[in-house]
Amino acid sequence: MDFRNHPCVTTTRGKRVWDGFAFDLEYKESQEAIRHLISGDYRAPSRQLASPTSPPMSSLAHWG
Repeated sequence: MDFRNHPCVTTTRGKRVWDGFAFDLEYKESQEAIRHLISGDYRAPSRQLASPTSPPMSSLAHWG
């Protein structure tokens, strides 16, 4: 695995407070960071997934 790009994110909004949630700002910033990472890194034409090296699970199961 190659972890070239990775954002630090907040995955919860936190407890409810009188005007929203405790971590609303951090949560919204995290959403933007993830969208930017996905649209910038994984849509690049040079980025390709490797072919699987193990056989599919269906070929491992022998019913009979």
